[in-house]
Amino acid sequence: MENVKFFPDYKEVFIDEKLKYYFKPICTIGKYHFLTIDGIFCIKNYKFAENDCFGFKLKDGKYEFLGDLDCFGKNDVERLYDILEKDFEENKKSYLDKKIKIANYVENILSKIGEIIFEEEQDLEYYIESFYCYNMAKYYYELNKKVVSVKALTENYGITPEDELLIDKEELKNCLGDFFINIEYELELTPAPTEDMCIMGVDVVEFTMWGEIVGLLYDEKDNIIYLKEQHS
Repeated sequence: MENVKFFPDYKEVFIDEKLKYYFKPICTIGKYHFLTIDGIFCIKNYKFAENDCFGFKLKDGKYEFLGDLDCFGKNDVERLYDILEKDFEENKKSYLDKKIKIANYVENILSKIGEIIFEEEQDLEYYIESFYCYNMAKYYYELNKKVVSVKALTENYGITPEDELLIDKEELKNCLGDFFINIEYELELTPAPTEDMCIMGVDVVEFTMWGEIVGLLYDEKDNIIYLKEQHS
């Protein structure tokens, strides 16, 4: 689709490149980057990192995170990510050719990685599943320029047409209806965005393990991007 760049390089998205361990870039539309945290949970609340709602400053086309990464707890995320990345680069063609299913991939990885420290509220297998879902979809897109989920590639799930992945402003308002109704409870530490800040959303099912939608809101006055994620 015109004006939509799927799977942008994290170096083009984040000022602090360590954000790649937590946020996966789904697509870029104009100046807006749509991200998912599928694979890891927001287990502590901070200003601009609260109940799966995250705030960013837009600087020279990249995002500066306004929250605190401690919202995800203390985990060996960087070490695990580096192990997964190395394995995927070495084996991605084989994984695709053999149509390795998510469960088989996780089983294989767990047999290799040894002990990894993760918070009790986090789920190590979910992080691994999500890494595979995202990176296999990205790899397939690089080869074929089509957005296809790993579940469609390996388990005959349906494929969502790319033009149906985008959620317009009015539809996004409806999707986030409960969020706005309960916003005083959803965001106790973060300055609350309003409905009129809604820009658009993206259906992230094709890119994730358990994702649903990511909605983007923009506070033009303070130059703050809000990303609100909802999970299935």
